[in-house]
Amino acid sequence: KNGTARRGHFSLSLYEAAFLAGGPRRVADLALVSMAGQRRLLLAHTGWATVVDPEGRDEVERSVVTTSRSVTRGPRAAPGASYRTGSR
Repeated sequence: KNGTARRGHFSLSLYEAAFLAGGPRRVADLALVSMAGQRRLLLAHTGWATVVDPEGRDEVERSVVTTSRSVTRGPRAAPGASYRTGSR
């Protein structure tokens, strides 16, 4: 969803707000946290992430899953595939 203007106010999507607050890395962080909140991705305090549900629900989530595929060197991000996030 793109930002929309209503009655002189402009609203941003969460991804747009994240980008303005910290660029692409903040958008990726938001996708990771969103997926983790839905238990579709597990985040460890060490910085490792485990994909539980490899189906991204939007373009950003699909990018996260695609990145996990390339990091784990597998043809698909299978449930249980783990990779190190850039946050630590």
